[in-house]
Amino acid sequence: MPSTPHSLKDKDSIKDLSSTPHFLKDKDSIKDLSSTPHSIKDKDSIKDLSSTPHSLKDKDSIKDLSSTPQSDKDSIKDLSSTPHSLKDKDSIKDLSSTPHSLKDKDSIKDMPSTPHSLKDKDSIKDLSSTPHSLKDKDSIKDMPSTTHSLKDKDSIKDLSSAPHSDKDSIKDMPSTPHSLKDKDSIKDLSSTPHSLKDKDSIKDLSSTPHSLKDKDSIKDLSSTPQSLKDKDSIKDLSSTPHSLKDKDSIKDLSSTPHSLEEKDSIKDLSSTPHSLKDKDSIKDLSSTPHSLKDKDSIKDLSSKPHSLKDKDSI
Repeated sequence: MPSTPHSLKDKDSIKDLSSTPHFLKDKDSIKDLSSTPHSIKDKDSIKDLSSTPHSLKDKDSIKDLSSTPQSDKDSIKDLSSTPHSLKDKDSIKDLSSTPHSLKDKDSIKDMPSTPHSLKDKDSIKDLSSTPHSLKDKDSIKDMPSTTHSLKDKDSIKDLSSAPHSDKDSIKDMPSTPHSLKDKDSIKDLSSTPHSLKDKDSIKDLSSTPHSLKDKDSIKDLSSTPQSLKDKDSIKDLSSTPHSLKDKDSIKDLSSTPHSLEEKDSIKDLSSTPHSLKDKDSIKDLSSTPHSLKDKDSIKDLSSKPHSLKDKDSI
């Protein structure tokens, strides 16, 4: 690096920092701090601080930080004239002048100048300035500026208006007044026609023609010609054009809005806003803001800001 005073003399040192001041190239380190004068290129050490008069002379360590008070093998203890104070092997502990304050290996612990304050490895603990305040690993616990109250791991309890993204469980549909009260099931959709009362089954659709009263079966469709009288089977669809094709499920309700296509679940309600596509869950509500796409969870609220994309976490 001819324009810098660095003399890199050993294996595992910085070979070329051609474009950005920073180029972190190994495990568990920050790979690019483009606006800072650091250029970190090897595991567990800072090999070149191009804008400082450091002379890095030994493998995996900074031997001389001539303009700083510290010189310590395998770590940079203090780079007082740079924005960064790198305090621990394999991690940057404090980048006080950058938005990020990385406090733990392989995780972002605190980003004080950003809306996000990431407090625990592999999970977002607090996003205090955003609508979301994620309080527990693998789940969204509280979103204070929204009406969300997420009460159980792996489930979103109420996402009334926020842009959430979570895989395998959207428990609430933000534009509706749904309050989903139990893991992997919709417990109460009180202001909608549906009131789903039990895990893995639709228990009561009180304002719709259907009142589904038992798991894995339709028990009563009181306002329709159907009277389904026994668990896991449809006993009599005497006046409807339904073609029931498999035990324990409604396979085809070709002339009705509903086409139930798999055991223990409603698979397609093609002419209704809901298209339920997988066992024990609502998979697609194609004409509603919600598109529920995975078992036991609402995967996509396609017309809403919500895109729940990762299992049990944001």
